[in-house]
Amino acid sequence: MSDLPASARVYNNNILKFYDFLVHGISDSFIWRCPKPNLIQWYRQHLRSQHLDIGPGSGLLLRETLAQRSLAKLVLLDVNPECLIQASANLSQWQPQCVRASIMQPLPLSEQFESIGLGYILHCIAGTPEIKGAVLQRLAERLTADGVLFGATILSASEPFHSNTARRLMGIYNQRQIFANQTDTLANLETMLQQAFQRYEIKRIGSVALFAGWQ
Repeated sequence: MSDLPASARVYNNNILKFYDFLVHGISDSFIWRCPKPNLIQWYRQHLRSQHLDIGPGSGLLLRETLAQRSLAKLVLLDVNPECLIQASANLSQWQPQCVRASIMQPLPLSEQFESIGLGYILHCIAGTPEIKGAVLQRLAERLTADGVLFGATILSASEPFHSNTARRLMGIYNQRQIFANQTDTLANLETMLQQAFQRYEIKRIGSVALFAGWQ
């Protein structure tokens, strides 16, 4: 685990046991002001039958999204092996394939996907908007002709719509390198999507931007 970036290293087995309560229960509702049902609705709206989920966390958010739905293919990708173990266990009903890899490098996958989920990952990627935009462009290449990439990201503390609590927590997370979203403004996110996709959509709720891009 020592070889992982700080943003991934924090998610060990002990943290993952409380991940959904802390992140989707407390933080989403009371700090980021984007309650979990908004994320689930966004997933349900864009999820397709052949799906790649990047950074699935504990897997519980995706499991709630799927409910009784079947998938032709589900691939989970994460640089953290403990996340993959936890998520694959929680999603065992859908027989996921697990791939340990970093999205900072070309993906070790030959197939293309109808949908790619990028939930709460973009604000953890260290680097400039150009670096993050390049990640989106690489992922866009893994989509089918009518495929969609979608996700959610917490925007920079410089934006005016955050609460003081959200700004303070973001400051701590950025200092500890769990977040790296100092330049993740709404305008920069729109530029990244414009450069990577033929069309795109952004919906802001509280501190969170829900986004989707189509080839």
